[in-house]
Amino acid sequence: MVSIVSSNVLPKEPKGDDDPERIFASVGRALTQWESLQITLAYLFLDATGATFIYPVMRAFGHSVLVSTKLDMIGYAAEASLHFHEELLNRVKQFVNSVRGYNDRRNDIAHGQVVRTHAGYFLMPAVGTSKKYKAFSGVVPAPAYCWTSAQINRYCLAFANLENDCAPLRQEVRTATERYAAIEADE
Repeated sequence: MVSIVSSNVLPKEPKGDDDPERIFASVGRALTQWESLQITLAYLFLDATGATFIYPVMRAFGHSVLVSTKLDMIGYAAEASLHFHEELLNRVKQFVNSVRGYNDRRNDIAHGQVVRTHAGYFLMPAVGTSKKYKAFSGVVPAPAYCWTSAQINRYCLAFANLENDCAPLRQEVRTATERYAAIEADE
């Protein structure tokens, strides 16, 4: 399987899917994988805060509907708790920025529609999504993205890879915040 190393928009394939159900299934898989990543992000936030009573922190984190706000919350918590672990803090920031880029692709997938063209079925932005099309100038504008099920599956794999990358990072953050809490308790 080919992994995506960047959250950039994949280029349009010359041929779309023959069956629209493949795209519908790929969209469902990708969005489900994204939700799984969101749970992992909530635990990263929990670890960055050093909280020991899980439910209130998870509930507060889950209250925000914008992923960008949740990512900011992780960054703020990490800055406060990892200021003495510069290398680890930088890795957390780098991870958060990676997720931020893929959040744009998640939004494209969630808000796209399956469209039949002469080349097959693709997931594209709705025509009414003006920021996903250039201004009309006498020629029908190309959409910002136009993906097959295979391309959506690649994003799904990228979301899974982000989740997998977060596990060891969470452990390091948890260890660092536990050490800091123990030092603070002794003072």
